[in-house]
Amino acid sequence: MAPTADPEPSAQVIRRGGACKPEIRREVIEGSNALVKDFAVCGRWFRWLIGRWLVGRECRVLQAVEGIAGVPRLVARLGPYAIAVEHVGRPIAVMEPEELPANLWSDLERIVDDLHERGIAHADLKTLENILVDDRGAVHVVDFNSAVMRSGPLLRFVFRHVSADDRRAIIKAKRELQPHLVTAEEEAFYHERSWVERAFRRIRRPIRRFAKWLGGKPSEPGPGRPSVQRRKQREAALRREPPA
Repeated sequence: MAPTADPEPSAQVIRRGGACKPEIRREVIEGSNALVKDFAVCGRWFRWLIGRWLVGRECRVLQAVEGIAGVPRLVARLGPYAIAVEHVGRPIAVMEPEELPANLWSDLERIVDDLHERGIAHADLKTLENILVDDRGAVHVVDFNSAVMRSGPLLRFVFRHVSADDRRAIIKAKRELQPHLVTAEEEAFYHERSWVERAFRRIRRPIRRFAKWLGGKPSEPGPGRPSVQRRKQREAALRREPPA
């Protein structure tokens, strides 16, 4: 049995894990409302070879961007396989367009600029669950597992392309949630694709298959993700909408 951070009795499991998916739960740690990502429930080989590395890497990234407004604070590393970060809000994926704050896109662009200044490209902002809004309307970016750090000639080259993809991800979110705000310049930039991004898209699927193989079995079904259904409904509505 893998060692794991024992959840508090009041912990709320948001997503059950298994195979190559970490468990995500909300609990109070060191007096802070925290979101815990726990790879101890994953398959043995994935946990040993990848889970431990991902936890350590995300800790390093969060330490590198500490102090940036809109990035949650690292609360603690809970052993080799789990990390706890500040719980800051709810994903824009589960919010209706009229609930989105007016400052969403400008704040998101500012956070991405600050990350890039620190030498960090997020690389997974196309996942709307990684963009949160708190009760005060402040915007936050979470989940730095895929982040690219600007260090060394090769990573500097990759960083430049991934940084551009961060900006396309913001436009993608805007196209999906508030398409009337997308400018012609943003639309043109969104459709630009570097050969680096095209190459990454080709190798991403076999990498995911390999990760699932390391996990050893499919992950347990979670309680469901209404955000996926909402996203599909919005995409269907956009397809039905006649061109202007």
